[in-house]
Amino acid sequence: PNKPVVWLQENKNLLIKVFIITTILGLLGNAFAYFNLDLNSDYLAEYRFDYLHKIQCGRFLQPVVRYILSGIIVTPWLEGCWFIFFTGCTVFLVCKTFNYEKILSIIIIAGLFTNNLWVLFITAICLHDLAAYALALLLAVLAFSYYVKNKENLNFYKIIIISTMMICSQ
Repeated sequence: PNKPVVWLQENKNLLIKVFIITTILGLLGNAFAYFNLDLNSDYLAEYRFDYLHKIQCGRFLQPVVRYILSGIIVTPWLEGCWFIFFTGCTVFLVCKTFNYEKILSIIIIAGLFTNNLWVLFITAICLHDLAAYALALLLAVLAFSYYVKNKENLNFYKIIIISTMMICSQ
């Protein structure tokens, strides 16, 4: 069998706990935006289809990520689903990296990742970028997790590639 599939099956209980807790905390803190269908604030910028300013800032993968995740027009509920999925993966990686398996530890980590001021700000003001930022955070934690788990047999090219994708996709 495939190595990642076996690894996920071995960690199935932790994965389920993490995703349930992350979903509950993510919805408790941010559902006001995910279920709001009124167009307001910077969300109106989605109808311009202007990615030039993101590309000029070096975020050349951001339009690609946005198109793959959301299609042409970003909807609040879909951004929320992607945010909860990417944040759940991030919380799972943090728990695996530091061997946190207790419920209280998972609740604290998931709460920090889903309900901090940065997430509330992005959710309220720039919801259209939320999934891309969550993906960038996941890639950053993935690079760190790879570094921690492979200190003795380190391949810096993998870390550089993951970090570059993280920087260019946010």
